[in-house]
Amino acid sequence: MANSAFILVLSVCTVYALVAVFIILGLRRQTPPVEIDRSALPFVSILIAARNEEANLPGLFASLRNLNYPVSLFEIIFIDDDSTDRTRSLAREQLAYFENLRIISPWIKYPRLNGKANALQNAMQQARGQFVFITDADCTVPADWIRRHLGHYSADTAMVGGITVLKNTTPNKRLFYHLQSQDWLYLLCSGSAAAAWGLPFSIVGNNMSFRRQAYNLSGGFEQIGSSVVEDYALMSAFQKCGLPIKLCTDSAIVVTSSPVAGLHEFLSQRKRWAAGAKTMSLSARLLLLIGFSSKLLPAIAIATGAYFEGLFLLLFITISDSFLLFYFCSKTARPALRRHAWLYSFFALAAFLVLLPFIFFSKKVEWKGRQYPV
Repeated sequence: MANSAFILVLSVCTVYALVAVFIILGLRRQTPPVEIDRSALPFVSILIAARNEEANLPGLFASLRNLNYPVSLFEIIFIDDDSTDRTRSLAREQLAYFENLRIISPWIKYPRLNGKANALQNAMQQARGQFVFITDADCTVPADWIRRHLGHYSADTAMVGGITVLKNTTPNKRLFYHLQSQDWLYLLCSGSAAAAWGLPFSIVGNNMSFRRQAYNLSGGFEQIGSSVVEDYALMSAFQKCGLPIKLCTDSAIVVTSSPVAGLHEFLSQRKRWAAGAKTMSLSARLLLLIGFSSKLLPAIAIATGAYFEGLFLLLFITISDSFLLFYFCSKTARPALRRHAWLYSFFALAAFLVLLPFIFFSKKVEWKGRQYPV
């Protein structure tokens, strides 16, 4: 029995260490962006689908005003997706500051699309850019966002994704928001590393860009149909067409977003992500399974009386995750997220366990006031 426990501990530690090496080497494979000559800058479109986002629009538009890109070479298409608050009127006020801003409604209901995907498909019918950028209304983008995204495109690159972190606000929920941001950083940087090996499994629709030509080739949102994770579904459509994808940890394209406010919203968000995970490739699901099952094993070992083995596993995994978080923080220039790194493993495991009943026993997910089947 003791030998079996030792072999199990050694096996888990070895696999976990190999995954960590896989991630670090993947990130080291990434190439830096190239500087694009000003005379060669392409025309780009920025699409923003918004539903009841009045509180977030000031920060969004302030960041868009600071973009370091010629105003004549980009357009902003803001899609008011049936908002019931002041989202549309506040967006219209911004017309006084943006000569390249258009505000539209998703006037066409595509039969196979819902929610945000339908809104974005409407915008794609009007977008004129050679490259299309997508972010969300609760985000702020860095000044060099467009230039640096474009700098990551080589001749054959079809899509580029970046890292998103969350604002650490509201004192009474600061730790909850901080842990959420660590979770985003951990998942997205791990996905970025996997993409460097040709196995992308994560992307966020608030920090992505793609070639219009590649979008048309993949069939776009119309082709992917109904999905609660339209960003991941679009990336998968590009993959199926053999279109190269880069997911970058470049600190100059890190976007800031807002955390979900409470446990219910957090679970709805993660349930929506879990729905997308069902369509992942076998290799991607295997990586996620290793990560979550490894975090669960220490608790199982302790519960079955293998106290030493369980505590050793817990210490090893906590140290490994903390080391990776420190490395991710360094790559993305986010040193503040190193704080409480030792708590991340516990947070990730707790979130996974709480989410399990919702994945298996709930048939719908709610997002932005709408319900979607999963």
